[in-house]
Amino acid sequence: MARRHFHWCGVWLRGVIASLCVSGLFLTQVIAQAPTDPEGIERPATTELVTDHAPLLPDLAWEKLRDPAPLSTVAPYPPLPPNAVMGQFAKTIDQYSNNPELPAWMAPYVSMRLRGKGTLRAYGFARGDWSMATRRFQDIQFPQWVLPNDPKYVTGPKLVPVTVDNSFNYDLYAKTTRLGLEYFHQPSGLLEGGRAWARVETDFLNNQGDTSNTSNQTSRPLLRLRLAYFGIGKGDWDFVIGQDWDIFSPLLPIVQQGTQMAYAGNTGDRRPCATINYDHAFAAGWRVQVQNGICLANGIDQADYNGDGQRGNSEYGLPGFQTRLGFVLPTDVDRQPAMFGVSAVMADDYTGTGVGYRQARTFPQRGIAADLRLPFNQWLTFQGEAYAGYNLNEFRAGIGQGINAVDGKVIQSSGGWGELVFRTCEYHRGSLGMGVDKADGSDVPEFGRTRNLAYWVRNELLLDPGIILGAEYYHWETQWKGYLPGTASLVNLFAQMNF
Repeated sequence: MARRHFHWCGVWLRGVIASLCVSGLFLTQVIAQAPTDPEGIERPATTELVTDHAPLLPDLAWEKLRDPAPLSTVAPYPPLPPNAVMGQFAKTIDQYSNNPELPAWMAPYVSMRLRGKGTLRAYGFARGDWSMATRRFQDIQFPQWVLPNDPKYVTGPKLVPVTVDNSFNYDLYAKTTRLGLEYFHQPSGLLEGGRAWARVETDFLNNQGDTSNTSNQTSRPLLRLRLAYFGIGKGDWDFVIGQDWDIFSPLLPIVQQGTQMAYAGNTGDRRPCATINYDHAFAAGWRVQVQNGICLANGIDQADYNGDGQRGNSEYGLPGFQTRLGFVLPTDVDRQPAMFGVSAVMADDYTGTGVGYRQARTFPQRGIAADLRLPFNQWLTFQGEAYAGYNLNEFRAGIGQGINAVDGKVIQSSGGWGELVFRTCEYHRGSLGMGVDKADGSDVPEFGRTRNLAYWVRNELLLDPGIILGAEYYHWETQWKGYLPGTASLVNLFAQMNF
């Protein structure tokens, strides 16, 4: 009976995917062939006066503010990675970023001048997701590995076995909705002629899947801090402090807004840090980037291996160190440069008492990664990364495992991901990719995870540049040591409005 149920769930999912693909192609053809206004009549605008409470623009009638450009244009696709501009987004208000550009006349009306010294702008998106899976993940809202399809494996507050009868599941949520503020300061004094900027970004994607906690309601999610940093710079140099993206392994796949395929090949995340960055243009469009910084190396996994109430890296007494040497090369593709680089991370965890058979007290975190982003033309781009190291759970590697607490040793791991990102027309875009994260089986304790492999395809239909209907399909395989493997198909449908 369970197998029959699983079989029909698989057939149903394949039917959903096929229907989405056919519908997407049909809609793109309809939209592309839709007739335009044959008379070319420009619709009249209201004559209501716009009162500006700051002396940015005089009071003007709306009909005088017409601009031939559209209200928004499609941003570069795939979006530039966070570290494309040295660890942050736009540094100055006139530097392009991934946000859709507004006509020059409209910009002052969607920004706020603060204390006469700078400009504050809001950005983000509202989004709803519907995820469906043929097997159980550790959490379907941010899937990272599949639970074993093994009756010996138990889960939940009552340790219920995960069997073949506990297969198809779904969730409906809005936690990936995002809100951000970017601030561009007008430097003076010692920073005259330089730049200063800041960013605060939040969403709601917290781990709230524990049904034993009655106050942990998925419809009342907690606010999550994504980014909170400021930067100052002059010439080729910048200093950034706060919570920002890792220097180590800077690229992000297009899929999985919540996790960006963490523990499935993509390493790096966001954490408190302080970095000094050098970004020098030595030819037309050619740039060399050197990044160095310190970081909180237990900001995610909260590793407390001896249970003394203090994170291992904090107890060690020295922060982690990250570095990257990168190059940016111009291409014939508008606003899509080629990028490649090599990065590394080094940190240490310390426990006041010995751990495991070896009674080890110091557990080093070491990793090296290579990243490449190569646009072929305006319709097709490749991007990907590869990494190797040990005790990299904190940096989203090792399938969520850093040390073997039984033996008292670090777990070695390696992996990477690659993705082709494409646009077939103005209204349709997507990606095709795969990722793998492999932990050394000899280092992993019994009942640990040894390999995570995922394939994905993503389709997006743009109703306009800011309104997106999307569908993602994943085939996911997780190998376990001592359990039967977990294999699942996952479909994620979403609707998103950017602002």
